[in-house]
Amino acid sequence: MTEKQTLATLREKIDEVDRQIVQLFEARMEIAGKIAEAKLAIEKPVFDEKRELVVLEKNADRLQHQEWREELQTVYREMMKQSRAIQKRRMSEE
Repeated sequence: MTEKQTLATLREKIDEVDRQIVQLFEARMEIAGKIAEAKLAIEKPVFDEKRELVVLEKNADRLQHQEWREELQTVYREMMKQSRAIQKRRMSEE
């Protein structure tokens, strides 16, 4: 296999992983919207620092490659930021 074929094959693999990430991201954001409705019903604020810290640690602990811990937590911080934005939007619509 030539270097060009190897690169093309690896890019195809990453494209497939990206498709899966998009599907999971959409599922996560849909659930975030439902969480907004639940929080609204019990008058709970969008931001829950304790919960976010638990999510960060729990998911970083799942890594097989702990050397990527900081990078994963960065990704999760951004996802949770976007989840909060969706929740705020959803709560303002109610």
